Amino acid sequence: MLGFFGFETRWLSATLVDFYVNVFALSVWVAYKESNWISATVWIISIICLGR
Repeated sequence: MLGFFGFETRWLSATLVDFYVNVFALSVWVAYKESNWISATVWIISIICLGR
């Protein structure tokens, strides 16, 4: 039954891996560029919640 909802499909795995790799890369870049950790945290949370 889980396969029906897409939990076992390859495209879902590829999409999740792509999302988290990109979020990690952008988060590292934002943390490096921002001088204030509070603003960096806000940016990273925004990237995670709103997408890239």
